[in-house]
Amino acid sequence: MNREQIFRRRLKPLMWLFFWASSIPLVLLSAGCVTKDVSKPASGHGYGLVVYWSGFIHKSRQIEVHYWDEGGKETAIWRELSGSLKSLDDVALFTGDVYEGPPSYDQKQSRHIFAVQGAAPPADITDDVILLDVKANETNVISEIPHRAFAFGSIHTKNNEFQLEIGDSQTHRDTTLELTRAATIDLIRAVKEKGHLTNDPGWGTPYYKRDVAADLNK
Repeated sequence: MNREQIFRRRLKPLMWLFFWASSIPLVLLSAGCVTKDVSKPASGHGYGLVVYWSGFIHKSRQIEVHYWDEGGKETAIWRELSGSLKSLDDVALFTGDVYEGPPSYDQKQSRHIFAVQGAAPPADITDDVILLDVKANETNVISEIPHRAFAFGSIHTKNNEFQLEIGDSQTHRDTTLELTRAATIDLIRAVKEKGHLTNDPGWGTPYYKRDVAADLNK
């Protein structure tokens, strides 16, 4: 074996090493790097957030609602938090995105209000909350509800009650709906009894929902 052959033989592993090392950044850039932040309740059990970050140049995040029981068992409650999360003991209220069809890159989402107790699937109380708000401020409430656009703002807790900000685009009225823990549990129970268990088309997350307008017209 001459010197040139010996040189090439020794150089070949170095070339493969260089190629492998230089390809790592390209692989990471194409696949994206995902990091995870966990925000558990101070007591160690209850509701908290898990945040996933992805991307290098254009970062995106996904915020999930999770529940930890007293034994430390973790349960994912909702995959797309779109606003506030507040809890009173083992009951929580939060705003979450719901996909409107099968998964796709341009799939539409809408913001809903959810109530949950413990690690059970949450209940979509959006229509129930709207009905309570309209009943408290207007007289004719039944026929117009499905055709009006409501916006949900922040959720707060005060005096052991949930306070939910609601905006009505038709009347240009902004109100704050107050819900006690007991009233929230009643809403969860009503949705479970009169509705059905379904799955979010985007993530497959189970939740309870019902058609309030249909129930009112029976």
